[in-house]
Amino acid sequence: MADFPSKVTTETSSPNSRSSQPGGSSLRALAAGLATPLHSSFIRSIRAVLMMAEIVMVYHSAATVLYLSAFLANAASVQPWRFTYFYNHMAAAAFFGAVVTIAYGASAFFSYLDWKGDGGNAANTTVPT
Repeated sequence: MADFPSKVTTETSSPNSRSSQPGGSSLRALAAGLATPLHSSFIRSIRAVLMMAEIVMVYHSAATVLYLSAFLANAASVQPWRFTYFYNHMAAAAFFGAVVTIAYGASAFFSYLDWKGDGGNAANTTVPT
């Protein structure tokens, strides 16, 4: 392992060599499209607000709250169906509502932990010392 760095070679290519590869021009077009400035009308749209909300991990938290309220409403409504054919259906819906609530809550929690992490790269820990 001590002689590992001496065996590594790196090569760089000129910018013209990329155009000979298939899709090279489309990559440049994609990069140019990403570099265009955002329009203020898009930022103020409902679609952009929803996209920004998803980016900051709000989606899973909101889904957890909504599924929790749906679970509680469903669980509270199971009792009147006690001696009917639909009792098992309502009980199963309440159970799976609880399962989905727990799943979204766990996802929101782990997304939060990932967001609050050190932000480091996993490759930092694999570098030989």
